[in-house]
Amino acid sequence: MIRPQPKPVSPLSRLHNIDAERAVLGSILIEGTEAFDRVAAVLLPEDFYLEKHRVIYRAMLGLRDQGSPIDLITVAEWLQRTGTMAFCGGHGVLALLVEFSSIYAHLMSYVKIVQEYGVSREVVQQATALISSIHEAQSFHDQVLRVRAMTWYLRSRGIDG
Repeated sequence: MIRPQPKPVSPLSRLHNIDAERAVLGSILIEGTEAFDRVAAVLLPEDFYLEKHRVIYRAMLGLRDQGSPIDLITVAEWLQRTGTMAFCGGHGVLALLVEFSSIYAHLMSYVKIVQEYGVSREVVQQATALISSIHEAQSFHDQVLRVRAMTWYLRSRGIDG
């Protein structure tokens, strides 16, 4: 009997923690701008694995840039106004995020989890690009530049070693 081969799993598909992402976004929705300011000092939208979480986080960034408060109502309004509410899953997703919010004291622990997975995904992507450049016989100089760029990226995110 011939067994079907398992589908290859992308290494990126395991590099996330959806519960931590939800806890971060939910805590911001409840705690507001002060919590967001702490999070925004560390996280980039790309650190979130789910695109809908990136969209919600970008809405929060937009609200902050406008000097508006960041809470459940203002984020929902932003998503409605920009036509992205349906993509994010509607009001139900925002309510789910609030349910996933955790103790404010633990917020930065969840932020660290999200950041580490985001950085790990970026490293995998950069390493894959580096390997491809080697297979494509790009110049050694280009490969060194790619490694330096990856090193700079890690240092800019506060990761040394």
